Amino acid sequence: MKLNKLKKELLASIKDACQDPADVVRSPGKDFIRNRKLPLFEIIRCIVAMGGSSLKHELLDTLGYSPDVASSSAFIQQRTKLKPEALKKVMDSFNT
Repeated sequence: MKLNKLKKELLASIKDACQDPADVVRSPGKDFIRNRKLPLFEIIRCIVAMGGSSLKHELLDTLGYSPDVASSSAFIQQRTKLKPEALKKVMDSFNT
């Protein structure tokens, strides 16, 4: 029960960070404005949830085993659009 509560709080922290993308993306108004397989919320959620496997296995575990899961290259390209402060903002929000 406690794990479900922690997971909900972490996801809420990620959603809060995504509410104002200008604080977490390198080019506000340009990055993460189109509909993609990996929107801002999913990129941050994947990064937080990753373990020690290969990137492809982590993406499959996190996003599901579907034929239309984004490629590792797509993930890396989307990840480069994030500021390093994005994860700090999520973790600071989660820790409070």
